[in-house]
Amino acid sequence: MTATLSEQRPLLSVRDLKKFFPGPAGAPIQAVAGVTFDVQPGEVLGIVGETGSGKSTLIRSMLMLDPPTAGTVDIDGERISSLRGTKLREARQNVQLIFQDPHSCLDGRWRVIDSICEPMRNAGVSRTEARRRARKLIERVGLDPHTYASKFPRELSGGQVQRIAIARAIATSPKLLVCDEPVSALDVSVQAQIINLFEELRRDLGLTIVFISHDLSVVRHMCDRVAVLYLGTLCEVGPVTEVLQQPAHPYTQALLDAVPGQARDRERVVLKGELPSPSAPPTGCRFRTRCPMAQERCAVEVPELSPTGDAFVACHFPMRRSA
Repeated sequence: MTATLSEQRPLLSVRDLKKFFPGPAGAPIQAVAGVTFDVQPGEVLGIVGETGSGKSTLIRSMLMLDPPTAGTVDIDGERISSLRGTKLREARQNVQLIFQDPHSCLDGRWRVIDSICEPMRNAGVSRTEARRRARKLIERVGLDPHTYASKFPRELSGGQVQRIAIARAIATSPKLLVCDEPVSALDVSVQAQIINLFEELRRDLGLTIVFISHDLSVVRHMCDRVAVLYLGTLCEVGPVTEVLQQPAHPYTQALLDAVPGQARDRERVVLKGELPSPSAPPTGCRFRTRCPMAQERCAVEVPELSPTGDAFVACHFPMRRSA
């Protein structure tokens, strides 16, 4: 079952994406094991899961930065998973990636304005026009171009560097932003400012965003839908208001119960043990070895994403069922 929002053509379409790495004694490490989802134009999809769930590997494979072992990826109707070389670089102009550490996409030897100009110059924009646009972009992300255009990244605070990284990301007018924990390294007050900036850009520029985060409160605030990833597989996908208020999958509930200060009118779902190794994942449902609701069927049959309410859940015994 495909976890879609509507029948219109999605901007991003991922089908049965797999990424395996060579492991010890020849056993493959199954970092992403058959992930399927769509992202509609103008939508913000959050991807959540604990450390080791495969979030970063998923987006690197999705963007062909580390090509997948199998599966397909379409962006705006074009199958980028079949492209290589110059054609892939051209197709990637529709997508920009924003990292947790903004310094990773900025050259410390370059001034701010030169870092922002680089993608525009690569796209054929003249130097004069690129610098004019760069100053506008610095202002667009909430900084004074007269003060910051000539600075080096090392002279800026974490929040300021992330604003510059965002300016650089939107310089070529991408259709899709993929954000890998873009606020997790920032102070709480600065996080709120950057989240507000993302919301403004989405509204004003019509951006579509894939937003990876471990912070469910951030996802609840800025995302339309959320995909819950566990050991390289999707557990649950659906509207934020449904998945995070009335989860169907026990793993989603466990993530929510791990958030301090949550009011509860029932017993908490507590995860047992450690995340299994992706080189030797459990049979059947990958979550079953830590699930308080696991039964015999869970060990022998892989659950498929099936509709429940307005969401999709991969669980033989979901906590919430369709009406």
